Amino acid sequence: MFFEDLIQITDAKKFFDYVLDKAEVHLFSDAGNKVEFRVTDKLGIKLPLGKHQKTGEYCGFCLVEDGLKVMNQEASEAYLLSITKMTSQRILNIIEREELEIEDTEKFIRTEDAISHHKSLANYEQSEEYSISRAQELLKNGLQIQGSRHKSILLIGMYLKYCGLEREDCRSELYAWMEWQNPDSYTTPLEDCYKDIDQVVKDIYERDYNLSASNKDLTVTLDEVKWIIEKCL
Repeated sequence: MFFEDLIQITDAKKFFDYVLDKAEVHLFSDAGNKVEFRVTDKLGIKLPLGKHQKTGEYCGFCLVEDGLKVMNQEASEAYLLSITKMTSQRILNIIEREELEIEDTEKFIRTEDAISHHKSLANYEQSEEYSISRAQELLKNGLQIQGSRHKSILLIGMYLKYCGLEREDCRSELYAWMEWQNPDSYTTPLEDCYKDIDQVVKDIYERDYNLSASNKDLTVTLDEVKWIIEKCL
């Protein structure tokens, strides 16, 4: 990656971790085969278009689609000249969006956990039945208002898991559901919505998120409302 301006190493590391997580590189890594983050205090940048210090072999660019076959000097130099520099802000935008989506997911779960500790009024059910009904409504009618896409995906995902779907089947169902949503009901590009679904499904199954099945009705006092708000901050 080539930048027009400077980027903080801490931000570059966040983007590095983001890419490896989305590509699930950890599934193919071990102590002897892993992607290194450079620059650090001990590791410098390995620039292509030179000779390897130990083997003397030419170090050129390579592409995944070509099986990581190293380009010769002529092809590597041509490839270098074709690279378009990017601004660091593009990376910062990706990091910020990812952190906001993770925060939204965790805040939603914290809210569900905080509320589930209390006993509710008979005319206000914050229960498993309510969550199931809401998820079924979303599956049938889709998104109705902007700003609800991420939480809706999370709720539907937990419902599909509750129904017994495996991780990949859950992801496929959410993909299909997202495809027929009214474009006016969300502003995030569809490809980014798919990425969000991937992350949400991963969290649901790896962190074992579930629909709450206990304490179905709640009595909420002012002190309890304050406690819930404090837990969600």
